[in-house]
Amino acid sequence: MDRSDEVTLQDTGADATTVPDQAPSPAPGMVLRDRFVLERMLGAGGMSKVFLALDRELEDSNPYVAIKVLGDTFKSHPLALTSLRREVNNSRQLNHPNIVGVYHFDRDGDVVFMVMEYMRGQPLDEFLRKHPEG
Repeated sequence: MDRSDEVTLQDTGADATTVPDQAPSPAPGMVLRDRFVLERMLGAGGMSKVFLALDRELEDSNPYVAIKVLGDTFKSHPLALTSLRREVNNSRQLNHPNIVGVYHFDRDGDVVFMVMEYMRGQPLDEFLRKHPEG
């Protein structure tokens, strides 16, 4: 995927700055855009949840991506979409083997998400605990 293009939300007619509160909570088994099958949660924070997802359209030996979805608490914030869109655009400007690639920003109904490169390996927090000196 080309990471150089500006990311825009593929809007479905709703207000582009907020996400309605009635969005289903993403969970394993959920399919986004008839393409991304959420398999398991990789982590969660104040703003979002990140899932391992199978990309049904990737014809690759590794058809997995990471999907970051707005969390239930954050999605009702008036600038939630603007913040996530800014994160995607900023991330796409960085191109380095040690930085996760960001591919896509989209919406499926009330679920707003970004698609990122899935990096296999040890979670950063575990690595830092084992190597406190860096």
